[in-house]
Amino acid sequence: MSITELPPITTTPMYERLSEKRKAVVVQELNNLLGARHVLHSPYDLMLYEYDASIDRSRPDIVVLPATTEEVASIVKIAARHHVPVVPRGAGTGLSGGAIPIYGGIVIVFTRMNRILEVDYENLRAVVQPGLVNLHLSVALQPKGFYYVPDP
Repeated sequence: MSITELPPITTTPMYERLSEKRKAVVVQELNNLLGARHVLHSPYDLMLYEYDASIDRSRPDIVVLPATTEEVASIVKIAARHHVPVVPRGAGTGLSGGAIPIYGGIVIVFTRMNRILEVDYENLRAVVQPGLVNLHLSVALQPKGFYYVPDP
């Protein structure tokens, strides 16, 4: 091979898709943690989370909707124990495919974690939860003449 040639690309999945048996075990643990209302695993529900604003798609095995940081930590522990990949998802508007679960696994949807925790106007710093919509931050900052610009 010359210096201008690239080696062939081989893609070996890092994770295997969950079998129905393994999925049932993980779903039960997540239901115990979050309640069944916040654990989605039917094919119909999962369709909504297989894409973002990019052109790619891949269906998750499970979608969870936590409300607290502690719940997120517990979800990650469950996933690690069962060797299941985790993909975080905000509003699903990203253009780079970052919210697409290419190996399946668990998609953590942060829409329930949507609060502004702290605004420090003097140091130009805001602490927010990961599900906060950018526009909502700008609206909250507007009375003091500030706004949040997410892109350069």
